[in-house]
Amino acid sequence: MRSELVDSYLPGDSVTDARWLVALLHSSGVRHFVYCPGSRSAPFAYALAELEAAQLGDTQVHTRIDERSAAFFALGLAKASGRPVAIFMTSGTAVGHCLPAVMEAHHSNTPLVVVSADRPWEMLETGASQTTRQAGIFGSFVRRFVDVPAQITDIRHLINQVQHLQYWWSGVTKPGPVHVNMAFTGSLTPHSERTATTGELVASLCQQGVEFVADRQMRTSTFVVDALRTVVVVGNGEPDYLVQTLAQAEGYVVLAEPGTSVWNQGYALPFEQQLVTLLGAEVERVIVYGRPTLSRPLTQLINDGEKVQWVVSERADYPQLSGCVQRVFTSLPVLPQLDACVHEWALKWHETAVKLSESYGRLSLADGVKATQLLVQAETTEVVVSGASNPVRYLDLIGDTGSRGMQVFTNRGQAGIDGTIAFARGVQAVVGKRVRVLLGDVTFLHDASSLLCAAGQDTPDLDIVLLDDCGGRIFQSLEHGADASVEVYERFFAMGQNVDYRALAQAYGWQYQCFTGLQTGDSQSEFVAALEADVTGGRILHVVCDHADIREAIRDLFQNPFSENFQKTLRVD
Repeated sequence: MRSELVDSYLPGDSVTDARWLVALLHSSGVRHFVYCPGSRSAPFAYALAELEAAQLGDTQVHTRIDERSAAFFALGLAKASGRPVAIFMTSGTAVGHCLPAVMEAHHSNTPLVVVSADRPWEMLETGASQTTRQAGIFGSFVRRFVDVPAQITDIRHLINQVQHLQYWWSGVTKPGPVHVNMAFTGSLTPHSERTATTGELVASLCQQGVEFVADRQMRTSTFVVDALRTVVVVGNGEPDYLVQTLAQAEGYVVLAEPGTSVWNQGYALPFEQQLVTLLGAEVERVIVYGRPTLSRPLTQLINDGEKVQWVVSERADYPQLSGCVQRVFTSLPVLPQLDACVHEWALKWHETAVKLSESYGRLSLADGVKATQLLVQAETTEVVVSGASNPVRYLDLIGDTGSRGMQVFTNRGQAGIDGTIAFARGVQAVVGKRVRVLLGDVTFLHDASSLLCAAGQDTPDLDIVLLDDCGGRIFQSLEHGADASVEVYERFFAMGQNVDYRALAQAYGWQYQCFTGLQTGDSQSEFVAALEADVTGGRILHVVCDHADIREAIRDLFQNPFSENFQKTLRVD
């Protein structure tokens, strides 16, 4: 039977790889499987869903939203059952959250199988989002570490590795934890298409060598007036001199992520994702500062090998995900002078942004997007801390802070959802004014304990705008929202939690207000009144969001505002 399965294996199918690992763990004695959600861990979700549907005797699949809690939950399962337990998670900081439980498993000789999703090796140290050095992250606290490559050419290698792992986690004298780090590439949803051959991939990635430019005088003296339609893309970690550089440059389209100095100070166009979707094909050169990780349209733009790609970075892990960068500058304080035709072309981007703004003012926006828009427009909003996942994307989709001078802080180094409330409290302690935190319910629950204040201390001047859409709805606008069944989506991706937020706020001594949707004028007025109220101390402003049609609502924001079809979709709120 095993030889027949091996012969039927399709190389390069990432979801098949995950199914194989889950099946092998089960055949090696694992009966409890604990899963934490994430976009990179999607193949595990589908594999575990199939395992659960098979109803194999005493096999159980458990879901948890927090990796630290999940790891200790798995530890309890392992100690009580006397069997090894497997825990699956996404990439980035999610893996780090398992360290305390892994340490405990090490010192108590408890069999634990930590399975982490990862990026393929070619994405490491290239500025890819939610990507870090996961290989060996647990150090000497695991009995053995196995790094599974993104595209396995022979399933026998995986069988061999798992068989060896079984020896390590069930060692007679000293059982303990093991770590399987599994990289995925391409689509993370179940498709039957095979990947390209090696020859085809090599041909598609064939490119010129990267030119490194470090001498400032050579850069500035060799620039002449050129006619390339150029877009400047700014991500997290942009250089300090960039605002001054852009202030002296003319004719540039500037796109920046929320939280960058360029975005905060109004040098970037709003609606960057929509603009790139509509006009990105016309771009001839892209100049990247910092490390953009937020949106797929921008990621596709800065990895388009048909365009001239420049990167400005002093770091070795400068953003280059597809190997198409021609020049890497250690600094670029002077931009090339653009000719009149490019200036005229840039005006079209500005005109489209204005048209988008006018059109969106008449759209019936999804609750979370509407709350973000009202938050940005409120005169009392001066400092915003944005959580990851949907909230920062809502800011990116709808937030125009150029005329406000509003400060936005984000954690985009790893783009994780960890510690957002604690981070915001740190920001508030420095700025000394009311800070508003925009986050989702999963991000809130990950850090709810940071609401705690020591005895005798008042709650900080912090407004936590909690967008409660009953779980991880970011996946709803991605492939998983279309490919997963409702049952699989709700169980493995959304994972909505039953939490009494009013009681939680009361327990920690925070003020609380609830807003049931923002589709009506009365509800919007109530929310705005809360934002404009003269208050002190910490508040939780709980916005209950209708997520039924969020995928369609987000797609509506990407339509061409000049098209007749888009005009037909407009309706008065």
